[in-house]
Amino acid sequence: VSFADDMTRELSPLLMASSHAHHPNYQASNAEAAVVVESSHKQSQSHDHSDSKSSLKRRKVSAMQYKKLSSSRVQSPRPSKHSGGAKCWGHIFLFMERHHMDMVLKRGYEVLLVNAVLICLLLVVSRVCDNQLWHSHFMRSDSAPLLLTANIIMMASYSIENFLALRVCLSTGCLFFTLWALTSSPMLFDAAMFNLVMLLFNVRHAVKLLYGHRYIAFNPELEQIYTHIFEGKLNR
Repeated sequence: VSFADDMTRELSPLLMASSHAHHPNYQASNAEAAVVVESSHKQSQSHDHSDSKSSLKRRKVSAMQYKKLSSSRVQSPRPSKHSGGAKCWGHIFLFMERHHMDMVLKRGYEVLLVNAVLICLLLVVSRVCDNQLWHSHFMRSDSAPLLLTANIIMMASYSIENFLALRVCLSTGCLFFTLWALTSSPMLFDAAMFNLVMLLFNVRHAVKLLYGHRYIAFNPELEQIYTHIFEGKLNR
């Protein structure tokens, strides 16, 4: 009896499996499982295929970028058209600095400028005194007062570095040139018209520069920032 019971226990799982295998519900569940496994396998294959395509695209893009970088590194910059002249002048200035020639030229320029300005001032004094101070003909000035004033203003304008003051000074000089041309005898109409055009150009630039320096009010926060950081470096 015990032997029969042992055999029954051992064979019962096999019998149950065979009975379930022949059962229609079991066959349907197995079929559904097979379909699910097959679809998941197909999806994994499609994902692998898309991943391989994207990786191939990334490799192509990286290869193109590497080619561009290598070509840009290999190509040397083209020399500028004016690089030869700039290099030549650089060597000349370097040679002058090494032999202290730049200081000699600077002192010579300053001496020439001071003497020329002094002679101009003496000519103005001679014109004011009706050419009675010196007997030399070189120190005589027969220019009209308006022309002399225009020349003084134009000479002073070239020493100004501020653009607004420069435009104002040039406008004043052109105005005096225009008045001199209109009041001279005979009247110099061409000189008057050319100087009038230059006067109008300089007035236009002066007004634009003056408008750029206009006062702009800030709120308290921006005013504090401008006062502590940007004042003296940027205008309003």
